[in-house]
Amino acid sequence: MRTFFSLFILFTLSSFAFSQETDSIVISRMQVVDLGLSVDWAGYNIGAVSPEEPGNYFSWGERDVKNSYYRSRYLHCKDNTILDIGESICGGEYDAATAAWGNGWRLPSTSEVEELRDECDWAWVTYNGVQGCRVTGPSGKSIFLPAAGIFWGAKKQGVGEEGWYWIGDCADDKECAKIIFFEASRYTPDFLAIMDIIDPITDAKKIGGQTIRAVRAHSDAVQGDSTMSNDSIKGE
Repeated sequence: MRTFFSLFILFTLSSFAFSQETDSIVISRMQVVDLGLSVDWAGYNIGAVSPEEPGNYFSWGERDVKNSYYRSRYLHCKDNTILDIGESICGGEYDAATAAWGNGWRLPSTSEVEELRDECDWAWVTYNGVQGCRVTGPSGKSIFLPAAGIFWGAKKQGVGEEGWYWIGDCADDKECAKIIFFEASRYTPDFLAIMDIIDPITDAKKIGGQTIRAVRAHSDAVQGDSTMSNDSIKGE
């Protein structure tokens, strides 16, 4: 009976957190957002110009956009074998963020995503009609990661339900790399009631087409900020 009551309390609290709206939280429109972490995060994806846009989709270690994402079309595959291009491509020649934006922009490392996971508040929201995760840092600023899905072959999957974002580190399985992954089903009251933390870090095949949210070192040269009103954000 006590266990049932405890689970009921957890479910009630999680349901409240899931549906609660905080009018004071806004989403930054700036390219550079200081969340109060060790690096600045981009306010929108590579290839996008606003937080809710998906931007471009890349295979891991490729810098060009394609119209299909098959093993046979993967740049770093020879004789059906995925080539080893390094344990980390952050800021290097294979980094699509660096190629697209320059000026110190790069893929995030696993440790930087762990910091994003551990130090920030994550919530599933609808922003300007697009579903995804709002991530609020210790500074009080927030970024929005749209659930832009993933390209497998020539088909885009999971739009509005899943987010797949590359990390710059290779996985133990050399055919895979580290990613940020989140999905709507993990942010339901039932799921939140039994989970202490939702870990967005996992592995995925390098050949898939995924979005990129870049990071860069803090810079005093970036002045000011511009934000979007929270009026367009609704907790799901």
